[in-house]
Amino acid sequence: MLCQKGVVPYFTEYFGETNMRRAATKLPAENRPPQSNLPTSIAFLTGSKYWHETLFCIRSLLRVTPESPPIRIISDGSLSDQHIAIYQHQRP
Repeated sequence: MLCQKGVVPYFTEYFGETNMRRAATKLPAENRPPQSNLPTSIAFLTGSKYWHETLFCIRSLLRVTPESPPIRIISDGSLSDQHIAIYQHQRP
């Protein structure tokens, strides 16, 4: 990968990804309870490689929706207990 992208883009992406992972653990928890009367829930398929991106997607979705939809996280089998705990903290 390093040879295909070049040194500067590779390290820019690497450090950006590292910063995003770190920031994802510090996102404030959602304090609006999910609306149980909504007809459907929003599902996210994710894994250990993309857990932090999923958190930012959920956060963005919740910021623009007037009602708080129920959210389901579906693991590809690679999420650790630590990842699951972060999700549970974000959306109790």
